[in-house]
Amino acid sequence: MKQKSMFVLAAIILIVPQLVFAFEFTVQPRFKTGVMYYEYQQYAFQSPPRDAQGLFPNTASDLKYSDWMPFVGGGLSFFANRFFVDFSIQHAFNGSDSDNFRNSAYLTAGDFIPTDSVLTTDNNQDADIKRTEGAISLGYRITDNIALFAGWLKAETKFDTDLKGDIATFQTNNLAPIPFLTGTYTGDLDQKLKYNGPFVGANVSMPIQAGFLEGALSGNASLAFLDGKVDLDFKNVTITNQLGITTEFDLQNAAESQGRGSFSDLKGDAVAIALGLSWTGLTSVEGLTYSVGAYGYRYDFESDDSDDTPDFSETQIRLDVGIAYAFDF
Repeated sequence: MKQKSMFVLAAIILIVPQLVFAFEFTVQPRFKTGVMYYEYQQYAFQSPPRDAQGLFPNTASDLKYSDWMPFVGGGLSFFANRFFVDFSIQHAFNGSDSDNFRNSAYLTAGDFIPTDSVLTTDNNQDADIKRTEGAISLGYRITDNIALFAGWLKAETKFDTDLKGDIATFQTNNLAPIPFLTGTYTGDLDQKLKYNGPFVGANVSMPIQAGFLEGALSGNASLAFLDGKVDLDFKNVTITNQLGITTEFDLQNAAESQGRGSFSDLKGDAVAIALGLSWTGLTSVEGLTYSVGAYGYRYDFESDDSDDTPDFSETQIRLDVGIAYAFDF
């Protein structure tokens, strides 16, 4: 038994180095920069009535932020013959937009309000936007020009939002206004769109050599299965009522105590296709390549609770340039 174990160990010592050297290993770091058109949209919404008489639904108007944003990104690829592993990350910044947003929420009597009521807001929202995305994928090149891959994607977009507008609250039993919740208000909203999930895709490349151009034109398509969430965190909300008295209002606690409606976090899932087209060109430096590309998608998230929260979506169109260098081992 001992002799057999020693034989197996000796075989491993002899064979494994031969297998390792049979593979051609390449490591390729890369850097990209460019601009992206980014759009977040929350769709207009009306719930079923929330009161016993069926008169007062929760409602929300359409909300959309969009801007062209600069971004930087990088990645690292490992190749072993026809197999590859890829890591990527990118960060977009300096985005901003504003929109008018109107909503109403049915509130049941509780700690902060004496009777069943409806709270409405009509406000302007100014948002600063930044976004970070990362992915890991595994792939196999089935021919010299066709590769299949699968991986995991994670992204987060932050909207740092200033709120300013009108707020009004009335009792549902007699429609009488509630003075301390009626007037003008200001506040901050930290809003985050987060999603993650698996994806699968394919890349097809076509070598081209025409004059001074030498490289490959590539197209890729991927199908993603994503779970998304929009977190809402209201801060520093102050109300100036009709008598000119300014008071602080814990809108975040009020929203959490109700647990539904247009002040709630949003949750949804999406199945969508992303498409890309790129040119990778050779340079006079061995191993150094440059790239020019375009990429785009639209992810439509369907609400997990369609009776209480709206659907939402994210759209991106990205234009980039980059460089990469391959180290062979």
